[in-house]
Amino acid sequence: MKKIILLLLTVGMLVQCSTSDNGGNQNQQEQNDTNNEEEEEEEDPTDDGSGQNTGLCDGGTITTPVNINSQQELEDWAANNYTRAEDGLSLFQVTDLSPLSCLEYVAQLTIVSSQITDLNGLESLTEVGNFFLDDCDNLTNLEGLNNLSMVEKFWIIRNDNLENLQGLDSFENVTELFITRNPSLQTLNGIESLTSLNLDPAPVAEAVVRIEENEVLTDISALNNIQGVFSSLDLGSCPNLTNFGVFDKVTSFDQSIYISNMAGLTSFDAFPNVESAFGILITINENLQSVNFPSLTELGLLRISNNDSFSTMEGFAALTQFTFGSDTFTSIDISSNPSLLTLDGLENLAFNASKVKINAGEFSPLTNVCALQLLVDNYILNGEDPVNQNSIEIRTECSAGEDLINDFANLCDCN
Repeated sequence: MKKIILLLLTVGMLVQCSTSDNGGNQNQQEQNDTNNEEEEEEEDPTDDGSGQNTGLCDGGTITTPVNINSQQELEDWAANNYTRAEDGLSLFQVTDLSPLSCLEYVAQLTIVSSQITDLNGLESLTEVGNFFLDDCDNLTNLEGLNNLSMVEKFWIIRNDNLENLQGLDSFENVTELFITRNPSLQTLNGIESLTSLNLDPAPVAEAVVRIEENEVLTDISALNNIQGVFSSLDLGSCPNLTNFGVFDKVTSFDQSIYISNMAGLTSFDAFPNVESAFGILITINENLQSVNFPSLTELGLLRISNNDSFSTMEGFAALTQFTFGSDTFTSIDISSNPSLLTLDGLENLAFNASKVKINAGEFSPLTNVCALQLLVDNYILNGEDPVNQNSIEIRTECSAGEDLINDFANLCDCN
């Protein structure tokens, strides 16, 4: 009997030990699994669940200029996760901008001769001091700059396949916008958010829009939301540009409007509310017949020359005075416009502070200049300004020089 009891006790102890061992092993395994999970989570703190490393934008700033000449150099530099570049960042021969996803501000960003197909990677960028996008022939639009709102100088030049400016959804402020030599650019669609040419409340002299040598460009009406004061607008050598829309929110030009070598242009009537400008220069536009500035009362300079089809001054009917005075300055220079036969439209012009030259020293097709009667009368009445040495030189088909001025009423009409 004693042997049976001893045997049962031994079996019970063995079972208890086995159960204890299994429980301990299970607890240890659970602890090991928990530790492994924590280690796995700590291995990649930048995993967003998509399987891609999103990087940590730590808010760092770099204050020295950076020149990058390859994609590998870009990726190595971008690993620093800078958000601000307070000096220049120049990129050459790069293919992908996605490593730059942390950048919010760059003092000067230059992207040149690169094979990028888009600007994806710059979505965090909101402000750039100077931005030069040059010779990136695989770009067709500007997608990737969707949050960029402010640039001081923005040059978009020599991008062979750029078709439009789609991607500038938030772009509101710039002081200097150059769009030049983009042979596939058809419209400026995408830049409709641009409203101001001044980064500061006060106008700046460098607020310039220059659109030149874009061979297939037909339409710039996307700029029509610009308001207030332009400094200057340069339009040149865009032979198919005919649609300007209406810049009805622009009231003056601190500097000038230049229209030159615009072969497809037959009329220009884009600024109905401009009241003053320093200058309007219209040269070498073979098919341009007329321009219209119905609210313009004050100018510093008017130059209309070498426009084969230009035939009327009626678009300047509100003009009353030229206010810029200088002894070396010609305020009115009208010449070499073989289709311009009269100056009708200038009847309200009363004062010039500098020199007036109309077909001076050359053959003149003008047959009637009587619209300048008020200007001539005031000039004779007040005499020449000894400081500015203002003067009037006019040549018509039948008369010229002092004889014309001194007997203007009788000689102004050759018919």
